[in-house]
Amino acid sequence: MNTFNRFIIATLLVFFTSQAFASNPVITELKRIDVKTFRITFDQPVQGWDSFNASAAEPEINYRLYRGTTYYLGAPGVSQSSYALRVMTPINPNGRFAIQWTWEEAPALAAMDVANINSVNVDMSFYMVNSGYEGMNGSAQTISLTDYLSLTITTTNLTTPEEVQTVTTLAANRDGATFSLDGTADNNNLFKIENSVLKFKNANGADYDTTSSKVYTIHLKASKNGETDATKTITITLTDTNDNPPTDITLSNSTLIIVEGVNYFDNDPNYLFLVANLGAIDVDTTNTFTFSLENNTGNFFKIVDGTKLRIIKTADYETNKTLSVDVKVTDGAGHEYTKTVTVVVTDVNDNTPKNLQLSTLIIIDGTPA
Repeated sequence: MNTFNRFIIATLLVFFTSQAFASNPVITELKRIDVKTFRITFDQPVQGWDSFNASAAEPEINYRLYRGTTYYLGAPGVSQSSYALRVMTPINPNGRFAIQWTWEEAPALAAMDVANINSVNVDMSFYMVNSGYEGMNGSAQTISLTDYLSLTITTTNLTTPEEVQTVTTLAANRDGATFSLDGTADNNNLFKIENSVLKFKNANGADYDTTSSKVYTIHLKASKNGETDATKTITITLTDTNDNPPTDITLSNSTLIIVEGVNYFDNDPNYLFLVANLGAIDVDTTNTFTFSLENNTGNFFKIVDGTKLRIIKTADYETNKTLSVDVKVTDGAGHEYTKTVTVVVTDVNDNTPKNLQLSTLIIIDGTPA
């Protein structure tokens, strides 16, 4: 075999070997890299290609962005040629070839940030080829909109009702973060985290009425593979619930006395005798109270304007030396307390003599006067 034939055979072997191991380009990553920029990465260097003219062309991408039925770029029911058109810029190109390409999309990304969505669907159409002129068309992708951000805990200061174990589900600006308590400082020892859910260790939570502290300070840590941990300190404020009944009814007057025979008028509260303004004692800090009467014998008493205990009828000392009524207070949760209120009726000289009683006196005749 002569030298020329050996050259032809070697050339053919190289050609067939290169064809056997050549492959079409593949997208390995589509990512948002900052507030306004997308980056696409291929598994090999590629260049833009106009398949109709069979020549190198400016690398362009037609694409649309949507989440569910909301389109942030482009529209549904249209052909790929009607998608938004952007020119891509190479990163570290070698001639016309590059593995990574970028383009900007500030308005649409800003709108999605305002909508607070973490990921978006992308339909793409483009034609890129490698050095062997093997190409690829676009594809559909779902990409994260927050991966470019540093990991941050987004859970803020919290309030939680008493006697409830679960406080909240912790959140970060990135999907896939895991949470833990950062150290043992402050009140970390009172809490635990299970599957991103922050809880009191005590299955019954904390009792507002007996605990000395109503505000807890805890330190959190969020972790994500390959990224720097995020830490944050938050406070948890314990709130009272209406879980206790009232323990007493208070009266604004300590001396409960009325004079018999005074006329009081049911049709005008300004002329009704005010026994006392009513109040209630309850350890719960947030509460509403409703007052009512029971055992109101003779209907002497009435509650006016919700809290004013008044007498609405004339009392007669000779008939009733005291007037009593049971006042009941009901709190917002239906808990009740009852107290008997007694008013003393004072006597006045309102009766005429009914009989003249005479005594017999014997005087002996001659007794000096």
